[in-house]
Amino acid sequence: MFVPPIRTAAWNLRSSYNFTKYLRRNLGFKELELSWVGDYNPRMLAIYEALGATKAKTHITFRYMINPKLPFVRFKDERSDKQ
Repeated sequence: MFVPPIRTAAWNLRSSYNFTKYLRRNLGFKELELSWVGDYNPRMLAIYEALGATKAKTHITFRYMINPKLPFVRFKDERSDKQ
C-alpha cells in the first residue's frame, strides 16, 4: 500500500508529539533530550521544531579525506527536493 510522504510526515510528527506529551503527563518527565540529528536532515529538524525543542548541544563530525585531491561534497538528501 502506498502512503503519500505528507501523510507519513504528519504521522511521525503526531506520534512524536503524543509520546512526548505522555512522558510529561503520566511519568512526570520535565525535560527530554532528543538524540543528535544532522543539520542536513530537514524532516527531523522540523519535528524537533514542532515539538518546541531547543538546541542545547552542538556535535561536530570530523572527516578524514583519504585522497585530499578529491573535492569534498557535502551530503544532500535528494528526496527532500521532491516534496
